[in-house]
Amino acid sequence: MMNQALLLSKNTDRQLVYSGINWKQFKLIQAGFAEASGIRLAYFNGTIEILIPGRTHEFFKSIIGMLIELFCLEMAILHEERLRQRI
Repeated sequence: MMNQALLLSKNTDRQLVYSGINWKQFKLIQAGFAEASGIRLAYFNGTIEILIPGRTHEFFKSIIGMLIELFCLEMAILHEERLRQRI
């Protein structure tokens, strides 16, 4: 049963939400996670959200990114960096 729980947690997002956090505390927490890859922090109105995306999230993020890239190619929309290279 323990192995099944671990497998599920890798596929699904893990999210922690804490309220009553001020900006200074958020910045300290953010600094603590600075070296941690794959952890996303959000702060709004005294609430912090700590998100660890699962595999499903990452998969769909990649698919959406590729679709946007294809759309931009088809519509001849260039990235700002590529525009500078052309000038």
